[in-house]
This record gives sequence, C-alpha cells and structure tokens, in this order.
Amino acid sequence: MSRSCVFIAFLVIGTATIAAQPIPKLDVFGGYSFGHVGTRLFANPNLNGWDVSVTYNWNKWFGIVVEGSGLYGSKQVSPPRTVVFVCPQNPAVCPLPISIGATNESQKVHTYSIGPRFYYRNHTRYTPFARALFGGGYLSDATHTNGISGGPAAEANGGSILTAGGGVDIALTSRMAFRTQADFQRNRFFHEAQPDFRLATGLVFHFGHK
Repeated sequence: MSRSCVFIAFLVIGTATIAAQPIPKLDVFGGYSFGHVGTRLFANPNLNGWDVSVTYNWNKWFGIVVEGSGLYGSKQVSPPRTVVFVCPQNPAVCPLPISIGATNESQKVHTYSIGPRFYYRNHTRYTPFARALFGGGYLSDATHTNGISGGPAAEANGGSILTAGGGVDIALTSRMAFRTQADFQRNRFFHEAQPDFRLATGLVFHFGHK
C-alpha cells in the first residue's frame, strides 16, 4: 500500500474517531477577544482583551453558558508640552519651565453574562452553535499624565448587557477544539442603549461525557 493511501486511511479513521466521541458534560473556553464599544465617551472604541466561558451541556443540542470578558485600550489625547513662565517685572525670580508629559486616555470594559447555547452537532469535526446571553458589566474611562491618574472621566458599574451571536467549534482531539465566535451586544451604560460588536477565538477543553 502506498504512503498516500496510508495517510488517507489514517485521516479518515481519525476524523471518524473525533466525530464519534460522546457529548462532553462541560466545555471550558478561553482565548483572545476583540471588541468595538459603541459608547461616545471612548476616544478609541476598538479594544483588545480576553474571553472565558464554561458551558454545561444538558444534551447534544442544548447547554447553559456562563461567560466573562475584559476589553482594554489606550490612546494619547494630548502630546508632551512645556509650560514657560513670563515674569517681565522680575525675570531673576521667574520659575523654571515645567515639562508635562503626554496625557493618555485608558478604557476598560468588563462583562459577565449567562444564557442558553444551541448546538448543531453532526458527523464532522465542525460544530456550529448559536447563543443568547444576558448580564451586566463595568465600564471605565480614565486619563493619566506623567504616570499620575487624573481620575475616571467616566465610570459605570452594573450596566445591562444583551449578547446574541454564534460561532463554530473545530475538533482538534477528543478533548480539545478550536473556537471562533462573533457577537452583537447591546449595552445600557449611562442609561443609553449602545451597539457593540465582539470577536473571540481560542481553545475549548472538554470534560466528562453525557
């Protein structure tokens, strides 16, 4: 038997083995997240961070997911500058110039949510899913100059978050998969509904079986 035939047979057997694995009891996901935050307060609405979730699977098509995420960003809003004092009456006692560093604006968004996840399991390595989550979050927008915080320019704790989206799990082994997901979010920080968009990608680890 040629090497190509051996490789094809191994690939077919491996794919069938992955597809035949039992439904996991728990899925634990962790990975990178990119988000666009629709609040008008942020100088840089495109943020990067993390996303983690735990899903308990009731059966082959339905599960309950608990999720947390964090998004962070920073942008310079004022360049470094020098303040020069003018003392025409007595230049000898005039204070020396003062150098002021750049002013940076830092953004932070944390969310936590829970809701159902619906799977479409099939006989391939690919498992699409959809989900709808509800929860809350924390948002902060602060400035820093010369390493000293100027305090939060805006801060909100407990704003409601509604998330709807989906993605796909690609099985790598019987205990691990690669996940990509996209979500549209609706937040109500500062009593205003704002649209958000978030992408996440990372690894899923399976524990137990149904």
